[in-house]
Formats: sequence, C-alpha cells, structure tokens
Amino acid sequence: MPIKPKQTSLFDTGKKILDATCSYAHIWPKFATVRIDIRPETKPDMVMDAKDLKFPDNYFDEIYCDPPHLIRKSDDLTKANFRQRQRGRKLSLLQRYYFWHSMDEWMIFVKATNKEFFRCLKPNGTVYYKMTDAKGAVTIKSLVDGYTNFELIEDRAEKSKVNWKTSNSMAHYITFRGKGNE
Repeated sequence: MPIKPKQTSLFDTGKKILDATCSYAHIWPKFATVRIDIRPETKPDMVMDAKDLKFPDNYFDEIYCDPPHLIRKSDDLTKANFRQRQRGRKLSLLQRYYFWHSMDEWMIFVKATNKEFFRCLKPNGTVYYKMTDAKGAVTIKSLVDGYTNFELIEDRAEKSKVNWKTSNSMAHYITFRGKGNE
C-alpha cells in the first residue's frame, strides 16, 4: 500500500516514521510520517491495529509506540469521568490513553507487536517505547522480556509529567534495535 510521506520538518531526512499508537495527543514523536490508532475517534491518519500492520516488510526507519499503561478490569469510567469534569477537563486519562483489561491482554499486544514491528522495520531501524511505571500499570520488564526479536539499547527514565496516583511514577523512554539488524 503506497503511502505519501508527510514533510516532517524543514530538514526532512526522508525517514519513514510510524507512530503506532497516536491516541488523541499526536505529539510523540513530533514528526511522524504516519500516525495510526485502533480508535477512529482519535483521528489518526489511518485506523489500524498495531498488532496487524498493513505495511510492507522493511518499510519504516523508526517506530514509536506509547501504548496504554494501566490495567483496569471494568469498562465503567463513570467515576473517572466525573472527577475529570470537576477539574474542568473533558476526558479522563483512561479515555485519552485507554487501558488494558488484563495482563494477558497486554502480553498479546507485546507478542504481536514484537513480530509486526520487526517485520515492518528496516534493517538498522529503531523502535521507541514510552512506558510509565505506576501503580496498576503494565511492567517494563514484561515488555523487555516479550520483545524477543529486539535487543534493548536504552531505558531512560524521568519523572512522569502525568499525575498518576503515586508521586514516584517515572516515564521510561525505551529504545530497541532488531536482533541481527547491525
């Protein structure tokens, strides 16, 4: 499927960059060629599941993924939405970024994207993940352990800008390179 790349900046490098989970923000990475999300209401460039990419092999130079971080068994967001309206916000964090219903659901995502990202990434390409280690969140260890097609290059942590329930939460910017992609 041919895709007309967007101009990413004045100094466009010609790289093909996929934002595999753009959500509402459309900000990480700032200059993505294609932004996809499974939820049409987020207005991605293409509605697509990161677990089943409709792109050719060896297509992207970089893939960015900022998946949901929290596990929440219930779909009922009434309390979360009420609290956000009290604070003058339209959407709760759970609505904006969504959530997993179980650790099993998260691991299905990890295993599928491990295969799909590796398939769609060019040799020497890079996968960047943004994760949060907060109470009730998926674990970074489960991601690293599940990314068997990749080697961990870097895990840079900084204080999370999102106000999670615990003040000690950290945002992790994790970099992977495909094994055998020297």
